[in-house]
Amino acid sequence: MLNITREQAICMLYCEPYCDETAAKLLKGIVEINLDICYQDDPTSPIILSARSIDQNPFKNKRYQGKNTVANIKTIEDKEYPRLKQVVHLIEFLNEVYLPSNTGNNEMYESKNVSMREIFCQLGQKERWMKMDEDGNKTATRGLYVLKEEFIDKTVESIISSIEKYQLLLKELKDENHRIIGYARKSKNKKDDDSRIRLLNQMAQKLEERSLVDMVFMSPTTNSNEPISSRDISKDNEMMSQLKAHGDTQGKLLLKYISNEEKIVIVTIDYAGLAINCEDLQVFLEDHKNNKRIFVDLIPYTNTVKMYTSEELLNNPEKLKAFDSRKHCLQRSK
Repeated sequence: MLNITREQAICMLYCEPYCDETAAKLLKGIVEINLDICYQDDPTSPIILSARSIDQNPFKNKRYQGKNTVANIKTIEDKEYPRLKQVVHLIEFLNEVYLPSNTGNNEMYESKNVSMREIFCQLGQKERWMKMDEDGNKTATRGLYVLKEEFIDKTVESIISSIEKYQLLLKELKDENHRIIGYARKSKNKKDDDSRIRLLNQMAQKLEERSLVDMVFMSPTTNSNEPISSRDISKDNEMMSQLKAHGDTQGKLLLKYISNEEKIVIVTIDYAGLAINCEDLQVFLEDHKNNKRIFVDLIPYTNTVKMYTSEELLNNPEKLKAFDSRKHCLQRSK
């Protein structure tokens, strides 16, 4: 993902050529009326909201880094990031800091010839990742566009705080009387029952830990393209008794629960964890007006959660197509 500065974003929003003087003038104008600039999914699509709205939902409304927001910068050799412990955090860090091609954003990125050793040092893994060449041999390097040092700390902070911001949003939704429910399923295949139960219970645990769900419903033997309304008609009661679930889609029961509650948010791990049949998902949303939002947990893979309102899924076919865009199977029990 391309990073841009707050100053660049305000000029983009007002369709003005970038320069420090113009950016300062435009930013002063919005700050004086308690507004600020932010983005939701794409940093190159800035929007203006009240400062309070941005702070109320920092997971959805993300602030830009300013040019002068970071001080006391350490050198690349001394800097360490002990908090980047998860693989998905490291991947996101590398993808944001090291770009293979020129984006034209010289405010935040600079052209460098970088060795693998320097990249590993940046991650604070000097001795564990690579042994120094004591013979003074030439080190292979690659030309990359590297995020400037003054923006590194804020980038790390943004990466590691994603779950915290997500859970803050969930708590605010609960305060507004939304019920957060998790849904998990496993496809019909030759997997033995013990493995199926273990993996489904791991999904339930992740939904409870990451997404703070109030309840979890499961479909233990359902393919992702099966109509939601007809799932679990034939069921294995013995298997269900071993699952950490409040019920399935029938019986005791996702569909009935949604109908009885006023404001529901469904959380699933990966798009296929809910459905890949877009037409059926559309019917499901049309028939269950109480389901206000669907959150797709992609944290183990991209460190993100995709959030949709039912209204935007029904009114925007392109958004709905995201549920049928999976290129390969993902391990939802992660």
